[in-house]
Amino acid sequence: MIILGDVAIINPAKAIPRAKTDVTVSFLSMKAVEVESGRFDLSETIKLSDGLKRFTLFQDGDIIFAKITPCMENGKIALMGGLRNGIGLGSTEFHVIRLPDCVDNKFYFYFLLQASVRRFLRGRMTGTAGQLRVPTKELECLTVPVVSYPEQKRIVAKIESLFSRLDSAKDSLERVQQEIKRYRQAVFKSAFEKIEQEKPIESIFKIIDYRGRTPPYADKGVIHLRTSNIRNGQIRLENIRYVTEETYKKYMTRGIPHKGDVLMTTEAPMGEVSLIPDYKFSIAQRMVLLRSDNFDKFVMYQIMSTFFQKRLERAKTGTTVAGISSRNFKKVPFKFCSPEEQVKIVENIESRFERAKLLEDAVEQGLEKIERLKQSILKKAFEGKLVEPDPNDEPVESLLERIKKGKLELSKK
Repeated sequence: MIILGDVAIINPAKAIPRAKTDVTVSFLSMKAVEVESGRFDLSETIKLSDGLKRFTLFQDGDIIFAKITPCMENGKIALMGGLRNGIGLGSTEFHVIRLPDCVDNKFYFYFLLQASVRRFLRGRMTGTAGQLRVPTKELECLTVPVVSYPEQKRIVAKIESLFSRLDSAKDSLERVQQEIKRYRQAVFKSAFEKIEQEKPIESIFKIIDYRGRTPPYADKGVIHLRTSNIRNGQIRLENIRYVTEETYKKYMTRGIPHKGDVLMTTEAPMGEVSLIPDYKFSIAQRMVLLRSDNFDKFVMYQIMSTFFQKRLERAKTGTTVAGISSRNFKKVPFKFCSPEEQVKIVENIESRFERAKLLEDAVEQGLEKIERLKQSILKKAFEGKLVEPDPNDEPVESLLERIKKGKLELSKK
């Protein structure tokens, strides 16, 4: 075993000839990199000269590795390929790992993809709560395996063969998930399309707007909900943040949430919604509370429906980060009916959702099992249990010499 800094250059210097700065290159935001899959979206581009001083530079063959919480723990990591003009710019929250040609970059990509590696690095992050990062030095000092180049190739081939089968199963399960989503939207459409009465949001709800305020986080205290915690009508207590009691009192002066309110995100992403949980919490930027005499579930389901989401889309502002202003949101039409009708609509929706939930739970369990199997494969691969070593391979000592020379050549480029 050696350390990563002996094999790779971490965050290489930006060395682009002046003549090349006028080209268009790929742009990769943190959002464009999928969790744990290694897949990424290259649909965005940027002129190199416009972003060279502001963003992280990388090239085909580099590994990008998220340094900040929770992206690092979630597995935002990718092996670059297919970049426009072979070059990319991206979030400053990426570490760039550049390897010499004498090693297989896929081998080290898969090594870094292990959940155990991320757990190890999680304990070495520095910074304040909510802004923890993996320092460059800690990544450089990460212990990594070293095996002959042919064995690296054999291990990668075996991993990809096994992953390919699992990915086929995953694709099938994800198609079922999409069918369930379409079914739910059909249920919403059936439930709400016959309601004719509408009024602007501001005529039905008291809107408590928390936007524009970002509290300081603490290591413990009152739960602080962010837009990332609101998904598909639920509150997910993952990567949670906290504020002190003092901060809670200072920042929650616009109104304390209570039973019957509905919580909605206004940006990043827009239109996610949930009911109020039965525990004390704080909220801040990009959130509003909707308070009315309407049945809270009726309100939540209507906001989740495609027809209402389209109304939000038409009223949104911004392109890179879509959001809805307070002025525009107040004017969005909202369907209403009698309290008795609202209860019947919600009961009908939930009775039909109950059947879909059983299938959805089974799909979720299947997807989780696939991820566990992938991690098991990676663990075996880097314990030397996935492929047999070949005694005819070059000695590791020879490879180490070539790595040393290759890394020196990289540093001169």
